[in-house]
Amino acid sequence: MPRIAVFIDWANVLSRVSTDVVKFREFLESLGNIHVIYAYMVDFRELHRRDDPTGAKRSPQGFWNMLEKQGFRLRLKPVKIIREGEKEIHKANCDVEMTITILKTAQGGRVDEIFLFSGDSDFEPLVREIQS
Repeated sequence: MPRIAVFIDWANVLSRVSTDVVKFREFLESLGNIHVIYAYMVDFRELHRRDDPTGAKRSPQGFWNMLEKQGFRLRLKPVKIIREGEKEIHKANCDVEMTITILKTAQGGRVDEIFLFSGDSDFEPLVREIQS
């Protein structure tokens, strides 16, 4: 079976659906020998602490712990607050970090296949580059 590396853009794919993480892990194992599973996620904790101190107590830490127990390596990106006059924009894009790690993994020669779960078409040039 091929050795695989899995990269999940959680905010673009799995955050919008109810996912049984154990079954998802079993599905991934059916594809090959898992070398690594990275889950790139947005960390809203700081934003919640600022905007809703009571809500900050409802941390996603339990969910993150469960993912880690299933062998997922979490890559958390804190939300950046950008002010434009009176308006506030919240940003936390993991695309660059994912791209760098995917390229390093592809060049490292330790895996046979890379699986990318994302709904973001910005990754299309990366996929073409790796395929070539």
